[in-house]
Parts: sequence; C-alpha cells; structure tokens
Amino acid sequence: MIAHSVKKIQLFLFLLISISSCDFGINLSGIDSEHLALGNPSMSNAKDPNNYTLIKDQFVVSYNRSRLTPNWVAWHLDNSWIKENIERDGSFSVDESLPKKWKRATPSQYLRSGFDRGHLCPAADRTRTTTDQEATFVMTNIIPQAPLLNRGLWADIEKKCRSLVRSGKELYVYSGTNAIGGTGENGYADLLIGGVVVPGYVWKVIVVLPNGNRDASRIDENTQIITLLIPNRDESNYEDMDDFVVSLKELESKTKLSFLPANYGVDLVKQKKFNFDGELKPKADSPCGVYNSKTTYKGSRGGCYYLSKDGKKTYVDKKYCNC
Repeated sequence: MIAHSVKKIQLFLFLLISISSCDFGINLSGIDSEHLALGNPSMSNAKDPNNYTLIKDQFVVSYNRSRLTPNWVAWHLDNSWIKENIERDGSFSVDESLPKKWKRATPSQYLRSGFDRGHLCPAADRTRTTTDQEATFVMTNIIPQAPLLNRGLWADIEKKCRSLVRSGKELYVYSGTNAIGGTGENGYADLLIGGVVVPGYVWKVIVVLPNGNRDASRIDENTQIITLLIPNRDESNYEDMDDFVVSLKELESKTKLSFLPANYGVDLVKQKKFNFDGELKPKADSPCGVYNSKTTYKGSRGGCYYLSKDGKKTYVDKKYCNC
C-alpha cells in the first residue's frame, strides 16, 4: 500500500510539473534561461565536453570541445532585444568562461582560411546594449562559414527574423551545425588551422509567436515553425531560400536533436512546412517533354511522369524529361 501511494504521489508531482511548464513557459531542461523556455534540444550539460552548456545572458550554447565550435546556440528574440540604427560593434574574442585547461578556438585560426567567422546568434539581434552586442563576438558563438553564404542568404534570413519581430512577433531561435566539410573561397575544407572543424551544414529552427505570455502553452501543430537546413558552401547563396526549408522532423532525424517536447502539442508527423510568408506550398512540377503525345513532368525527386485521364501519375523513363 505504501509503495502504491508513493507511486501515486510521484505521478501527481510529474503531472503538476508538466502542467506548470506548459502554462508558464518553464523549461524542463534544468537550465534557468529565457532562451531555453521551449527546451534544450540535446539536453546539454556541464559534464559532457562535446555537449557542454554555456549559459550567457544573451543566449545559451551547446559547445563541442572536439570541434572547437558550438553544436547549437539558442536565443529568445523580441523587441526588447533590438534597438534601431545601432552600428555593429564588437571584436572577436576567446571565450574565457570555458574550463581553464580546455583548448579554445581563437579568432586568428580563421585568418586566410577561406571561411568567415560566422555568428550563430547575430550581433544585430542583440543591440539592446553595447555589452549585449559585444557578447555575440565570443568564439563559442562562431563557426567557419562560407563567405558568400554568411554575407548573403544567411544575413537575409537574420533580417527576415528581425522583420517578424518588428511586425509584432516574438521568436525562439535555435541555430547550429551538422556534419563535416564546407566550401569557401579557397575550396573544400574539413578543418582550419588548430583543429577547428568546418561544418557541412548550417541550420535554423525559428518558432514564431504573437507577442504575449505563457509562450510554451501557445504552441501547437499549426504554429509557424520555420526550419532551414543549408549546405555550408558559397553556392548556397545563389539558391532560393525556400529550397532549404525542411520539416522539423527531417531536421531532428538529420541532427539527432529534439526541439519541442511532446507536451507542447506539436505532432511532428502533421507539422506543416513554413517559410517566412506562411505555409510553404509544394512547387508545381514543370512540363519537361512528351511521351506518346502526352506532356511529361519532372517530379521533385527527379522522376519523369505523365498524367493519365484520371489524374494519376504514370512514371516513364527519365529520357522523356529534358529539363
């Protein structure tokens, strides 16, 4: 009887904590930070050197000592963090908050590498004070990023996030890296001098909410969640931003991370794909040729087909699609 009563009490406490976290935006990661109100995607902690938690006032980092770069950075973005017409101000610096005996990335390791010192949490997202902006230049917030991507498409994504905030939204942003090997000004590279790993991909998860309170409880499967996975190469700058939109489930599978706990009401199987304008509709397949007097189309996965009288796709040899 006693054991049964203890179990009932434990269950009650678990449900109470779950309800509280859902209603009031308290995260269950064990980390007291507004930036992780929606969860800690890798359950980073202070014991794992390759998933090491750095809690900043401006953002939270999961740091990887083996790669000398962040796995991901998380931050909350609303109007309180942004002041208009503030010039970029700050110089790159070693993160002195890392354990003293650890090897640390330095700004000089990026020189003549062909890669930019790319911010994950951008300086322009932290213009509330000079201190906040300067904090983004610490090397634990920096990755080797293809220059044209960093200065072009990636910067455009950051600007679109701030535009959403100015329109009355607040955001929870996660940004990180995956895989190894990118292409910069000097061609392909796995490593910089000193062992800094060049990522193969950069990604973002942007949770968009109207300004308000109890943020976690306002998330469901219809919430606009913009998920981007972009190859770390200069050529990515010339492609359409929407070409890099993936589902949250796809990104979780790729990165082995978990972004939104189940009690937030998000069914990842049903989760829609969103871009900055809203739900992303599939692109119509383009006419590409002719097969037996029927127009052929090239599908999103490269297959060639024509439409039968009942509207169904009938696939034929790819040679009948010429686009």
